[in-house]
Amino acid sequence: MFTKQQVTALIDFSDAAVERYIASHDDELKANGHKLLRGKKLKEFRGLVDVTLIDEGNKTIVLIVFNFRSVQGAGLPDDPG
Repeated sequence: MFTKQQVTALIDFSDAAVERYIASHDDELKANGHKLLRGKKLKEFRGLVDVTLIDEGNKTIVLIVFNFRSVQGAGLPDDPG
């Protein structure tokens, strides 16, 4: 699983570009494994992996995660603008 921060670093896109892509392709990304973790699921995820959330601390209430398929199959545009 990849956090949104990891995906932005991996594909060298800005956070804003990834946010726009998520907003406009949400159904496709969800079908490929993109998830929003909240509450119990977020707590379980934190317990499974060593998650360091930059600038978020332990107060994050929602975490966007991507599996490999959702990153690979996203078909992100060539222009990250």
